[in-house]
Parts: sequence; C-alpha cells; structure tokens
Amino acid sequence: MKTNLLSCFILSFFILSFSSCNPKKAIEDKISETIAEKMAGTMLGTDVETSNLTNAENAKAEVDIKVDGKSITYKNAKPIFTIAKGNNEDINCSLSLVEEGDNTTRTIQIGLLGQKNLFKTPLTANINTQDEEGQVKASFSIVDFSESGMSAMMTKSGTIKVVSFSDEEVIFEIDAKGEEMNESKTPFSITGKIVCKNPMATYIGLKKEEIF
Repeated sequence: MKTNLLSCFILSFFILSFSSCNPKKAIEDKISETIAEKMAGTMLGTDVETSNLTNAENAKAEVDIKVDGKSITYKNAKPIFTIAKGNNEDINCSLSLVEEGDNTTRTIQIGLLGQKNLFKTPLTANINTQDEEGQVKASFSIVDFSESGMSAMMTKSGTIKVVSFSDEEVIFEIDAKGEEMNESKTPFSITGKIVCKNPMATYIGLKKEEIF
C-alpha cells in the first residue's frame, strides 16, 4: 500500500493531541476540524475527511475482553480510527485505544486489511489469513508500556467481527488465540467485545460513505 501505516498511527496520535489540547475550541468551532483536515491532508498528500473530532470529549470505548480467562478494563481510552485507501482498492482500517495512567501507557490495536467492496457490516475478518481473494485480514494486539519495560500480547488465529460501524457507534467482537511476545507458552484465549461510542475517525483518500 502506498499509504504508510506508520503515518496512519502518527495521524491517530495527532488527532488525539489536537482534540485534547483545546477541547472547548474544538467543540465550539467547526473551523478547528477543517484546519485539522487540511493539516493532515498536507502531511499525507491526499484528501482527508474527519469525523467526531469536535466531539472528542464524548468519545469513549467500552472494553469487555477476557485474556486467558481474566477480564481487562480500560476506563478512559479514546477510540481513534484511521481508514486509508491504498493500491488496487485496498482499505486499511486501524483502531487505536490509548489510555494513560501513572507512568503507564496501555494500548489496544485492531487492524483490518482487504478489498474495498468487502467492507460491509456485518464483517468477519480472519486473523493472520494469507492473501486470499474475498477475505479481510485482521490483527489484534495489546501493548503496555511502563517504567519496567514493555509487554505485548499478539493474536495468532481467530476472528474479529465488525458488528456495526457508524459515527455514533462501532462494535467489534473478538474470538481468538494469542500469546505473549517472546514467550513460548501455550496460546491462550482472547474473547469479548469492544464498543466505541462517538469514535474519532479519519478517512484518507476516500469518503466515509464509500465503506461500511
């Protein structure tokens, strides 16, 4: 894909910073969102459309996931989507959930990659699927950063289902097997649901009406 995935993640953090640094102005003045679109478009060299940037204070994620039978919670994570059009009508959709705590940063990353015509709800994407026609590939990871270092869980197999996708609500369901990075233990289950309310989204090279 011509759209650099690293640029997508940089853009996600740019949006979070922009919407947090002056929330009153972002909410009260639609011009702020237009400025953000122009800045991001200039950075990436293509058309950019944003959604819910001026509604950032209402963006939240409800995480109900069990990892190896243990529940994990995110209390203040903001859902940020980056959806980019690449070569041959490919779509790269990524969700970033970032939560800051006392000397700790916790993140969840979901990635979807496939042909544009496949991005309709309900969508079931396969984790670590090879490049097979008519399928959407998915990835899922949980990464924590702290003073003692980094820990990461990656999925190895399973599915991620997009139940709904709109400006108001996006729902993911996951049923997968994962393992700790650099560990050789038996893969454990990762199951549950993520509900994103009023998610902040950026569409790169396409309009949001073109998918889902």
